[in-house]
Amino acid sequence: MNVKKIALLSCGAVLLLAVVFFKPLGFLQNALYDFNFSFSKAAPGCDSVAIVGIDAESISGVSGWPWPRSTIAGLIDKLNSYSPRVVALDVLFPPKPEDPLGNDSLARVFKRTNGLILPFRAISIREGEGGSASVISADVARQRFLMVTNAAKLDNVTLFRANKIDASDGMFTSSSSQSGVINVTTSKTDQKLREIVHVIRVGDDFFPSFGLCAVAAYLKLKPEDFVLDGHPAVRLGGITMPITSYAGSSLLHFRGRAGTLATIPAIQVLNGSANPESLKDKLVFVGVTDPGAGADFFITPVGSQFPGVELWATSAIDVLQKSWVREASGFWTFASVLLALWLFPGLALAFGPGKKVLSIGIGVAGLAISFIVGLCLFKASHCFWDPSPHLFAWVLSVLFIAAQKGVPGLAQPAAFTFDIPAPDDRDSLPAPKEEDFLREFPQSATGSHIAQKLTVTSATGAKKPAETFSGTMIEEHGYGTPGNSLGTETALSAGESNPMSPEQAAKFGELCGGRIVSLLGSGGMADVYLVWNPRIEMYRAVKVIKPGQPSNLLARFETEIRILSKLSNPHIVQFYNVGEWYSLPYIEMEFVPGSSTEDVLEKCRTFSPQEAAAIGIIVCRALDYAHKKVTTIYGNTYKGLIHRDLKPANIMLSKSGRIKLTDFGIARPQNVSLHTMDTGAVVGTLPYLAPEQLASGQELSAQVDIYALGATLYEYLTGVRAFPQIEIPALLSAKSSGQYKALASSVPRQFSAIIQKALAIKPQDRYESAAAMEKDLDRVLRDLRPASGHAVMSQLVKRFSA
Repeated sequence: MNVKKIALLSCGAVLLLAVVFFKPLGFLQNALYDFNFSFSKAAPGCDSVAIVGIDAESISGVSGWPWPRSTIAGLIDKLNSYSPRVVALDVLFPPKPEDPLGNDSLARVFKRTNGLILPFRAISIREGEGGSASVISADVARQRFLMVTNAAKLDNVTLFRANKIDASDGMFTSSSSQSGVINVTTSKTDQKLREIVHVIRVGDDFFPSFGLCAVAAYLKLKPEDFVLDGHPAVRLGGITMPITSYAGSSLLHFRGRAGTLATIPAIQVLNGSANPESLKDKLVFVGVTDPGAGADFFITPVGSQFPGVELWATSAIDVLQKSWVREASGFWTFASVLLALWLFPGLALAFGPGKKVLSIGIGVAGLAISFIVGLCLFKASHCFWDPSPHLFAWVLSVLFIAAQKGVPGLAQPAAFTFDIPAPDDRDSLPAPKEEDFLREFPQSATGSHIAQKLTVTSATGAKKPAETFSGTMIEEHGYGTPGNSLGTETALSAGESNPMSPEQAAKFGELCGGRIVSLLGSGGMADVYLVWNPRIEMYRAVKVIKPGQPSNLLARFETEIRILSKLSNPHIVQFYNVGEWYSLPYIEMEFVPGSSTEDVLEKCRTFSPQEAAAIGIIVCRALDYAHKKVTTIYGNTYKGLIHRDLKPANIMLSKSGRIKLTDFGIARPQNVSLHTMDTGAVVGTLPYLAPEQLASGQELSAQVDIYALGATLYEYLTGVRAFPQIEIPALLSAKSSGQYKALASSVPRQFSAIIQKALAIKPQDRYESAAAMEKDLDRVLRDLRPASGHAVMSQLVKRFSA
C-alpha cells in the first residue's frame, strides 16, 4: 500500500472517529431517530395517567379559549369529584386583578384540590451561562430540588440557566403541592421537539420539570426521596432516570401521533358524563388539545400540532414505566464503533477498485444490519442506536474507492488474473483407447529392472519412444512427448524395446491404481510414466526412482515427498500419493499436458515482455506461497520452503495456458540443511544458481529463488542465458562479479530494472520477497496493456503450437 493511500485512510479514520464521539451530524442523527418512530406501532399508554383535554368540542360547548377563571374553577371542582390522586394543570395563571370573582373562585377550588401541580416558566434562558436570578417568591422557591447529591459534578453538566421565573399568581401557587418548569427545547435545524428538559438552574438552585413534579406527587414522595444527582440523574424513590449532560433532558418515547393517549374531553367532566373509573386515583393532566386554540403545540417526530399537555403526560409515563429512550451505551457503543471502522477503512482495505461493486454491496448490507439492529433495540428496550456514523463511514468508503481512479498514485488496481475460461478445455485429454496403453518394455532403467523381474530376455527392433505410439491419442493431441512433462527429465534416446506378453503387459502396466500409457521421460535419478486411472478417469504423472540409487539420493527423494506433499497451490504441480512399484519408490503427481518453458523458448526463440512478465507474476505467486509455507518435516516445524532449482525447464506451460512450477527434488526449508548430504556440495543447475549457492557452507534464503527467476526472465527476453559461460571457472567469475550482457533497449526500462535487482550479487540487494517482485512485474504488465492475463498466455501457446 502506497503512502498516499495510507495517509488518506488514516485521515478518514480520524474524521470518522470524530463523528462517532463528537456527533457533529446532529441533523442526520435526528432524522434517524425519527425513523424509528415511523416503523414503531402505537404503544399503549399507562393506566395510572389520564388526560382531560380542552378540545374543540369542549371549547365550542363552553366558550372560546381562554376560558374565564370561574369556568376553569368549575372544571377543576367537577374533576375533584372523580377523586384523582394528582391534578396537573398545564395552564399559567398570571395576576389578573380585574377579575376578583374569578380569582377567588379558582383559589377556593385549588385549596380543596389534593395533589395540585401548577407550572411556571423560566425566562431569559441562556444555555450554560450564569446570571443572577430576579427575586422569586417563597412559594416558587420552595419548588426547587431540596435534595442535591454530588453537587460538584453538576458544574460539568450544561444545564439551561434562567434569570427570571414567570409563575402563576401567588394566591394560586400557595395552594399547589408542587410546581415545575414547562420549558421545552426544539432542534435548531428542524424545530422538532424530541426531548424534555427536566432540570433548569436559577442562580444556585435547581428546579424540576412539570412532568417530574407530577410523578413525584403521584408517588407521594417525601422531599428527601426526590433527588437531583450530579452524575447526572434524577431519583424518584426507587426510580433513577438518567438525564443528558448537555441539557439535563431525556429523550421522549412517543407512543403514537397526537391523541394516541386516552383523552377525556373537558366537556364530559363538566357535565358529569365522564367514566369515574377513568379518573379515579390517577395522575390527571389538564390542558388544551385543540390546535385551533393556537398555543402550546409542537412539531414532533410523530407529527405536528402535538399538544404540550400530551408531551407532559408522555414524560410522566416514561418515568413511571421506566420507558424513556436511552442512547446506546456499553457493549452497543463498542459494537457501533467496530461496525463504523469495518465500513471504513475496512471495506477500502479489503476491496480495491476492481471490486467496487462488491464493496458497495457489502457496505449496503452493513448499513441494513445497522438499521435493523437499531429498530430492534428501539422496539425491545427503548434504546436508540445511532446509524449516522455507519452511513458516514460507508460514504467515506465509496468516496475513497471512487477517488482511486482519479488521483495519481492512489489507485491500486486488482491483481491480474490468469483464470482459464470455462469453454477452454485444451487441458482435457480424452480417455485412452486399448491400443494406447504400453505394449513393450520401455528402454529405461525401471523398465529393464521390471523386465528382469518378469523374466523377459527377448528383444525386438528399435523404435524411438515417441514413434512407438505413432498415430495414437498421445501424438494426435501433442501431449506427453518425451521431456515435456515435468521439465527435469531428459528426452528418452532411441533404443531397443522388448515386447511383452499380455500377462506381462498386465503386470507391468499396473502402477498406482492405474495403467501405464507411456514413458514420459527419464532423468539421472528417476523415470516418469503417464498413468491412466480408470476409477477417477484422470491422468497422473508417476515419478519412479531408478534401481540401485545411493542412500543420499534416496534420502533426497524422501525429502522431496515430504515437501511436495505439503504444497497445495494452483501454480505448483499437485502431489497425490506415494508408494512402491516392484520395490521401487514412486510419487504420484498431477499430469500437466503441455511443455516446459525451456522447450517453448527453444521453438519461439524469445518471449515478448508481456509473456515474460505474465509468467514471472505467476511464478512469483507460487514462490511467495512456498516461501511463507509453515510445514513439519521429519518432526520439525519450519517456516518457508525454497525451491533451489528454478529454471525454464522446471516451469510448465499447459495447452490452455496454465503455468505450473515443478520439481521440488532439492527444495529445502530456508536457512536449514537437512540430512541429504547437500551440505558442502553444489546442487542445482549452475547457470541459474545464486552466488551464495556456489559458496560452501552458506545459509540459503528465499533470495536464491528470486535470483533464479531473474536469470529465467532474462533468458525469456533474450533467448540466451544471462551467464552463458561453458567453462565453470569463467561462469563462477561472471556470477561473483555480476557480469552479464545488458538487455536490449526494446525491453521496458522498468523490466530491465527488475531483472537487474533480482540478479544482484548480494542477497540483501535483491527483492526482499517474491510478493515484492510480483508487484513490480504487475506494474510492467499493466503498462504494456494486455487484454487480459489469459490472453497473454493463450498467445504464447498459439505461437508455440504454430
